Amino acid sequence: MNKNLKAITLVMENCEIFTIPYMNVLSISIEKIHESYFNIANTVTHSRTCKALYLQLDSTAALLFGKLEQNKQLYKRVMDNDITHVELIFDDDSTDYITIKWSNKKQYENLFQKVEISDIDASIKIVIKKNKKK
Repeated sequence: MNKNLKAITLVMENCEIFTIPYMNVLSISIEKIHESYFNIANTVTHSRTCKALYLQLDSTAALLFGKLEQNKQLYKRVMDNDITHVELIFDDDSTDYITIKWSNKKQYENLFQKVEISDIDASIKIVIKKNKKK
């Protein structure tokens, strides 16, 4: 599958979405995607879940949204650590919807998600992966 990305949508736990043009994405890696099919109410559902997401957005990505709910900017919003899904939007408008690995220790916060804001260029680095036990 060789398609060009047009945008990436981050889906938060409360169903807020933030669609970021690909030109504002410095890097992205989605690793270890697992596919599942399961039956719910006589309907077979297909699900794709990744074990790791690495995403770096440039500083202008946060400016795209201005002020959000409760006057939070994107910088502060991603610090809530509640990204549940990422949707890849391709140039032909096809999409790929991927569920993010979630820690079950807190209902509204994913303890696997870590966010850093660069002091050098104000880029946003998001890493979601299960930490290995020491």
